[in-house]
Amino acid sequence: MADIIAEGKRKTDEEHEEVPSAKKVKDDGSCSEEDTKESEVKNGVEKVTLDLPDEDAINSMPEENMKKIIDLLEKGKFVADKYVQSLTQAYESFSEKNPDIFTEDQKTSLQTLQSFKEQMEDKKRNTEIEEDTKKAFAYHIEVCKAAMSDLFNPITEEKEEAEEKKATETPMEALFKKAPAVTMDAVYQLVNTGLTKVVREKKQLNDELKELYEKMEISDESLRHQILESMGKEAEGCWRFLQEHGGEIFELYSKVGKSELVILSLCRDVVSEVIEKIILCRRNWAVAASSLNKYPVGATALLCGPVVALEQYENKDHLIGLIPDNRLSLQQLLSDLKRKVDGSDKAIINHERSLIPEGGEGSYNFILKELPGMLGRTLSKPLAVEEKLYLGYHLNVIKSPVYKMMELTVARKCLDGKYVFRKDGKGGHGRGRDYRSGRDDRSRSRYSGGGHGGKSGSQFDHRGSY
Repeated sequence: MADIIAEGKRKTDEEHEEVPSAKKVKDDGSCSEEDTKESEVKNGVEKVTLDLPDEDAINSMPEENMKKIIDLLEKGKFVADKYVQSLTQAYESFSEKNPDIFTEDQKTSLQTLQSFKEQMEDKKRNTEIEEDTKKAFAYHIEVCKAAMSDLFNPITEEKEEAEEKKATETPMEALFKKAPAVTMDAVYQLVNTGLTKVVREKKQLNDELKELYEKMEISDESLRHQILESMGKEAEGCWRFLQEHGGEIFELYSKVGKSELVILSLCRDVVSEVIEKIILCRRNWAVAASSLNKYPVGATALLCGPVVALEQYENKDHLIGLIPDNRLSLQQLLSDLKRKVDGSDKAIINHERSLIPEGGEGSYNFILKELPGMLGRTLSKPLAVEEKLYLGYHLNVIKSPVYKMMELTVARKCLDGKYVFRKDGKGGHGRGRDYRSGRDDRSRSRYSGGGHGGKSGSQFDHRGSY
């Protein structure tokens, strides 16, 4: 009797066994076999996938929208569920007013997505979705969205207002929308120091801009680009605005107001500075080339510093030898000089700068403050001999004071009892090179007559202590 009851129970359970959701969809005819794949088993894990439409169909959809959906599906199943739920709600709402809103193809896409959602119900919230399935899913979403353009591309009041505003926009407003984005500091400085003067001299500003505009057309493009690059984006914007829209500016100039005058004044100042630097570079290049008995061909922004007279290039070979062969090595040299200054005591810096010969302050500021920003991005570029001669002159003026700043700072630490001595006779952190000459202490002592050295236990090494 017990066996009969068990057998009956087994049959009853089989009769009531739930039909897989994928099978239900197929039997109902709500989704064709081409649209949805049957669940596949890979590596023992059941996966639900969608058939990927052909490439032409995929490419016909908005690329940006497709990418957005695919990226969001990276988060897993719950994103797909939310998409299908939202799409179903939108369809039901719109179809009440217009039952024929979806074409047969769009209804098929909706059914495909709904079937996919059902098959994914027993999966974990963050279940990953295969790449091809993501693309197919995004495709079907876009197919359905196309039927509800009023929902996804509404004509808003803001758009209408923007179009109306654009229609009534004056030529002056349209022109100065293209003006450079200048910093508020520059605007405040001009407003606080000379706005009244700018307004009063409106005609003079126009004449100055026209003169500069003519010079811009014949300026050296390569040299101008190097100089603007070192000055920053604001300067590039000012130059480009006047260069590209000069004709429109002069045509509408009688209608410019205070705000436009501020921008144009900034453009004038930038363009004037660039042209002055172009002239300065050419002059310095010509003098350097003449000293080398060469014809002055071209010029670079690296010569955009204090003027050097022909008679100041006395020891040319020595000056040229102070500068490395390429921009990267020059950058490293400048960084080393800056470290020496930054690590020196302020009182000692002021003392040594006061001893720099007349005119040398310009060389000091040029080498340490201006030149690093002029090297540009192509640091592997070799340096021309004219560049090495010019830069060598300015480096020669300041190198002795800069090195003394470092040495006196170390000496002060020693005399103040703040220097760290080690038992091996070396002090500081024991770095093994003298950056002044590229030689270690042993080689330096052979040529300096002992300097800091000898072999006694009293020797100390100042490297790394500043």
